[in-house]
Amino acid sequence: AIHGTYWHNDFGVPRSHGCLNVSTDAARWIYRWTHPVGGAMDDYIQSDRRVGTPILIF
Repeated sequence: AIHGTYWHNDFGVPRSHGCLNVSTDAARWIYRWTHPVGGAMDDYIQSDRRVGTPILIF
């Protein structure tokens, strides 16, 4: 999972069990590039097509 992290600034250092922690500004930027688009109060988004946005990490 990729999620915004407000409780630390140690990005690039292992701090969780597999999640990719990013700043809240970076999370907002990433979220704007994903589909399906949800609202600000959505906990999760599910599409009938079950097609999300592919994310490649280099």
